[in-house]
Amino acid sequence: MHLFVLILHVVGAGIFVGAIAVAAYVTFRSPLYSTRIALLKPLQVIIPLATYAQLATGIYLFLINIDHFVYSEFFWLKMILYAADGLLATFILKKRVEADLAQGEGEIKNNLRNFYLLQLLIALLIISFAVTVGESH
Repeated sequence: MHLFVLILHVVGAGIFVGAIAVAAYVTFRSPLYSTRIALLKPLQVIIPLATYAQLATGIYLFLINIDHFVYSEFFWLKMILYAADGLLATFILKKRVEADLAQGEGEIKNNLRNFYLLQLLIALLIISFAVTVGESH
C-alpha cells in the first residue's frame, strides 16, 4: 500500500510540474493573444486536480512517517512553498487568466508570463525539497 501511495504522489507531482511547465511555455512566446491564453483554461483544472492528489497522498505519507516529517525543516519549507503556490495560483493566476480572456481580441500586455515562471520555480523547489526529505528518510 505504501509503495502504491508513494507512486501516486510522485505521479501527481509530475503532472503538477508538467502542467505548470506547459503553462509557462504557452505564455512565454510573444506576442500573447487571447487564443493562446485560452489554452490555459484546461491547465487550471489539471493543476488543482494533481495538487489534490498530492495532498491526499501526502497526508497519508505524513501520517505513517510522522516522526520523520515533524522534525524535518525541509518538509516544512516544502509545505510553505506548497501553500505559496496555492495562493499564487488561486489569487493571481486564475484572476489574470480570466481578465485576459475577457479582454477579447488583441495583444495581451501583462506579466502573466512572469507569474507562471515564478510558479514553475516554486514547483521545482517543492520537488527539490521533497527529494531531499525522501533521501534523508
